[in-house]
Amino acid sequence: MAKPTVVCGPKMDNLPQTKQLREENFEVIYINCDAQKIKDLAAEYGVTGTRIKLKKKENCILCGLCVRVCAEISQRNAQSFSGRGVNRKVQTPFDKVSDRCIGCGACAYLCPVEALKVEEAD
Repeated sequence: MAKPTVVCGPKMDNLPQTKQLREENFEVIYINCDAQKIKDLAAEYGVTGTRIKLKKKENCILCGLCVRVCAEISQRNAQSFSGRGVNRKVQTPFDKVSDRCIGCGACAYLCPVEALKVEEAD
């Protein structure tokens, strides 16, 4: 008895449009981070630099992992998103040291671009 044959379309990873979009996404991420693991991943896909120049460089790529781990795992909600559009950022309430933060470091551990650092508060 013959085995059933599965017929699939072209593999999406090899389409020129997919490659172009992936490279453009990596370029945007590349300019916003200093983390070596992100730059290594971008290099695997052929992105070793960027055509885009920014005046103000910040590490945070607004992925939301820090906000999510603080809310769902630690259940502290010590940080959240504020602002809209280009003014969006992750910060503590009223941009002051949060008394809700227990200093667990989960947010810093999960940050893919190493934008967060855990420090002792005075």
